Amino acid sequence: MPESPSLPMLERMSADERAGWVAQAAEALRGGELVLLPLETVYAVAADGGPGEGARAFQSLSSLCAQPAPSTWHTDDASDALARLAQGAGRSPEPAHAQLVRRLSPGPARFELELPAEPLAMAREAVGLAPGAADDGRAIAFRAPDHALARAVLGAAGSKGVAVIANGAAAAGLSRTGRELDPEAVGRALHEGAIAAALDDGPTRLGKPSTTIRLLPGGGHRVTAVGAYEPRFIEKQLARTVLFVCTGNTCRSPMAAAIAEHLLREGSGERSGGLAWRVRSAGVAAGEGAPASPEVGVALQKLGVRAGAHASRALTPAMLREADAVFAMTEAHAERARAIDPSSARKVRLLDPAGDVPDPIGHPQSAYDETAHRLLELVRRALSELA
Repeated sequence: MPESPSLPMLERMSADERAGWVAQAAEALRGGELVLLPLETVYAVAADGGPGEGARAFQSLSSLCAQPAPSTWHTDDASDALARLAQGAGRSPEPAHAQLVRRLSPGPARFELELPAEPLAMAREAVGLAPGAADDGRAIAFRAPDHALARAVLGAAGSKGVAVIANGAAAAGLSRTGRELDPEAVGRALHEGAIAAALDDGPTRLGKPSTTIRLLPGGGHRVTAVGAYEPRFIEKQLARTVLFVCTGNTCRSPMAAAIAEHLLREGSGERSGGLAWRVRSAGVAAGEGAPASPEVGVALQKLGVRAGAHASRALTPAMLREADAVFAMTEAHAERARAIDPSSARKVRLLDPAGDVPDPIGHPQSAYDETAHRLLELVRRALSELA
């Protein structure tokens, strides 16, 4: 018997060699062949999940996997996948679903979008999946892996119209644990033509399968299989964080935060579209632990807003990264926030698009009252736009 092909090692490949392997793998997938991909979770066998040539690849994948396991549509952009599936089904993505997918992707989260039979068939056709390739007749499974080379392959294949499905390598007998390959089994599969390409990236980073999250009608969800992501961590991703920023975090931003919390309590409770809200405030030049100015409590009381205990906080990169929207009182505050964490710059905006909200500190109570009235309208509008 001829010698089995040796597996290329990712860590030993040059940038050009990696690019060549990506092109080879994408071409093999387009030609209806199977490819062994390293992921952050476990190794997976990938195939074209579309109709036509893809149907043969899907059958080959099913035949190779002696232990039946559900296949999943793997894509380089999970948010785009959700949007395309929803659009294909003739609807918009639920806000809570979009939030979960955006927060957990790319990463070890496998989503199952539950749909009635007819919309499911429409969604499946819209993304180029064959019946049964990534669905069980009730939901379509998709995810975006957090592995640079795998995502490069998926992007290259997707640009050629290939909807890639994948199954665990352990089910195909190519890995004993899923985390590491069985070199002999993989070499034999390559030699026999069962798979067209494979790459050894050593032990996978997580060594666990993805957590499966069922996306239910109406914006709900249910964890159906626990993997790398714990259910408690997933629940935290449903909170939408709004951050108000001023200078010292003792006047304008805590006033805006108290008003926002009041409006959320009085309006849609603590949730909107299945999303919980968290309201935070900070200052670009704040000390730690200072209370709000006494005039703030008086002004809020006149509006019927309950002001809780407050301790000032200095704005940090972590706060900015955690926030979904950052509202600055002045353009100077916005510029400082963008400088503190440039990666969050797109989230930062003026609370009042028409201009700065002046600092009432050092002025009489009437200035605080006027600021509170102005903030009430501005915050109401901001929350409405976010919802």
